[in-house]
Amino acid sequence: MTPPLPSALKQFDIVSIVTIITILCISVFTIQSTISAQSSQSSVLQQNLINIQLLSIFVGFLLYFIISSVNYYYLQYFALPLYIISLLILILVLFIGGSTRGSSRWIDLGPINFQPSSLGMITSVLLMATFLNTIKTKINQILYFIINLGLFAIPAILIFIEPDLGSAMVLVLIWFVSLHITPIKLKYIFILYLVGILSIPIAWSQLHDYQKERIYTFINPSHDPTGAGYNVIQSIIAVGSGEVSGRGWGEGTQSHLQYLPEQHTDFVFATFAEEQGFIGVIILILLYLILIFRMVQILWKCNDYYTQLIVVGIITWFLSHVVINIGMNIGLLPITGIPLPLMSYGGSAIVTTLVSLGIIQSIYRHNYK
Repeated sequence: MTPPLPSALKQFDIVSIVTIITILCISVFTIQSTISAQSSQSSVLQQNLINIQLLSIFVGFLLYFIISSVNYYYLQYFALPLYIISLLILILVLFIGGSTRGSSRWIDLGPINFQPSSLGMITSVLLMATFLNTIKTKINQILYFIINLGLFAIPAILIFIEPDLGSAMVLVLIWFVSLHITPIKLKYIFILYLVGILSIPIAWSQLHDYQKERIYTFINPSHDPTGAGYNVIQSIIAVGSGEVSGRGWGEGTQSHLQYLPEQHTDFVFATFAEEQGFIGVIILILLYLILIFRMVQILWKCNDYYTQLIVVGIITWFLSHVVINIGMNIGLLPITGIPLPLMSYGGSAIVTTLVSLGIIQSIYRHNYK
C-alpha cells in the first residue's frame, strides 16, 4: 500500500515536479557527457558549464516554489512594472549586450550571461492577461485592439532587431494564439490571417542575409554542406547515428569530436539522441508530453478569463520551444536560437522556464487541488 503524502506535498502537482526534475537531470548528464571528452586544457572552462547549470537550476527551483506558494492572482498588480523593466532591459541589451555571430542577445553578468528575451516573453504574457481581463469585450474596439497589439509588438520588435528572429516569432505566436480565446469577433480573426499572409513578402525583405540563408538551407541542406547547411547536416547525422539504443553516455562521436556545433545549447537534443538513441528520445518526448498534458488539464479546469490567458500563453511558449528546437535538430524546421526547455544549457532559459512553470503550479495549488 502506498503511504499517504504529507499534507504540504498534497498541495503540489507532484507529477509535474517529478517530470521537471527528471528532464533537468537528463540535461545535466547530457551536458556533462559533452565535457567528458574535452581536452584537459579546456576542462576547467567546460566544468563551469555544469556549475552554472546547477546554479541556474537551484535559483530557478527556489523561485519556482516561492511563486507557487503565492496566489498567482496577485501577479496582475506587478504585471505592468515587470513589463516595463523587461522593456528597459531589452533596450539596454542593444547597447551593451554581448555580441555572438552578429547578435546582441545577452548581458554579461560576470560568470553568467542574462538573455532578456526570456524575461520579455513571460512579462508580456502576464501583462496581456491582465489587460485583456480588464477590457474583456472591448477588444473589438479598435483602440483597445491596437493597445493589445502594441503590448506584444514592442518587445517583439526589440527582440527582432537584436536580431533574434526565433524568439520574436514565438512572441508573436503567443499573442496570436491567445487572441483566439478572447471574445474578439471572427471577422477580425480572418482579417488578421489575411494580413499575415499578405505581409510575408514584406517580412522576407526585412530578414538579414544569414536568416534567409537558414531558410534556404532548411529547404535544401545539401546546397552548402560545408557552410550554411553544415549544422543541420551534422545534427541529422548525430540523431540518426544513435539508432535504437544509442551509442552510450559519453560515446557520441558527432558531439565529442566537435563535428556537432553548440552541442550543449541549440543541439543538445541531437547530442542526447546520439547517445541514448530512439528509446531515449521517446522517453524524453513522453516526459515533455506529460508536462504539457498536466498544463492542459489545468487549462480545462480554468473557470476565469485571467487564468485561461496565463495558462494558454505559457503552454504556447513552452510547446513552441519544444517543437521548434526538436524540429530544427532533425531537419524539419529552419535553424533558430530557440533552446529546448529544461534541457539546453543557459541560465536565463532555465530560470525563466521554472518561473513560468511555478506560475502554473500556483494556479494548481490555489484553484485545482
